[in-house]
Amino acid sequence: MGYAEFSRFYDSAMKDYSWCSNFLLSIFDEFCGAGESLLELGCGTGRVLKLMENQFSELHGLDISNEMLSIARGRLPGAHLHHMDMTSFSLGTAFDAVISIFDTINHILDYSGWLETFQRVKSHLKPGGVFLCDINTPARLQRLSILPTFITPLEGGSQVLMEVEEITAADFNFNVQVFESLGDDLFKRHEIVIHEHTVDPLVVLRDLESMFNKVRVYNEECKPVTGDKEIEMSLNGRMFFLCIN
Repeated sequence: MGYAEFSRFYDSAMKDYSWCSNFLLSIFDEFCGAGESLLELGCGTGRVLKLMENQFSELHGLDISNEMLSIARGRLPGAHLHHMDMTSFSLGTAFDAVISIFDTINHILDYSGWLETFQRVKSHLKPGGVFLCDINTPARLQRLSILPTFITPLEGGSQVLMEVEEITAADFNFNVQVFESLGDDLFKRHEIVIHEHTVDPLVVLRDLESMFNKVRVYNEECKPVTGDKEIEMSLNGRMFFLCIN
């Protein structure tokens, strides 16, 4: 099963993103003010963009999966959606804000691709514009890899099973199985392997600080991180980086 087929189950299988909607909205209220345009990299089926539709008058989303974008078009008929690779995209315009969250950067499987993406973002930001991204840190992925299989029930009796497998200290596989209920206790099994790459967050922070005028760090609880001790403590979870152009 590739993303063409997995897109049918994606929204049901993935975590509800509304838990951090207040964080996202407060970030853009504070740093964008009356900003008009937002671009999301790796927008998938458009769930994060949907959270932002009352915050920005112009929404753009970019994804490498046509199937995901097809679902996003149905969810956000007024958005501008682009079938592009986020390491090399060129849209010929600049935005008030760019966002790439929930492991999207980790799907780029070498760090040179991360840096190319950051440079692409910088070239698409207005002066004073903001870029918000997050990463799955090495410690978080290693922790996930030793946990038991995650089981998520879906509507209609279907189920998703997911386990995280450590391949190297920097590379992990999310092994996903969907058991699609066909009724009468019959199931059709679908499988997909989602690869993620991770990098020392302090290296990422250093390189972002070399590109942007200012960088702020937030921890997994969406709380600001200041000082070496707090940064050290935040390395075990998801980390957010807010970059000001």
